[in-house]
Amino acid sequence: MTIKERLKLVMEHNNLNLKEFSSQCETPYNTLQNYLLGRRKIGIDTITKIHVQLNINTNWLLTGQGEMYERKGTEKVETLGGNRVVT
Repeated sequence: MTIKERLKLVMEHNNLNLKEFSSQCETPYNTLQNYLLGRRKIGIDTITKIHVQLNINTNWLLTGQGEMYERKGTEKVETLGGNRVVT
């Protein structure tokens, strides 16, 4: 399964059309449409927004491994090179 197929699955599981998904993830409609059509590769900012807004497991979104939804309370925040990183 590709990332664009997993994005579609996220939309289906959350009963969202593209416009609603765009609003929920605070990502322009055209950007998401381009991801779904394979015209553009998904960026880390969008992946982060999908994770934060819909609790989607980023590992699953990128690789298809693991569960679709992140388990609550399993994240660790670390500092790496002066930046906060959620793992």
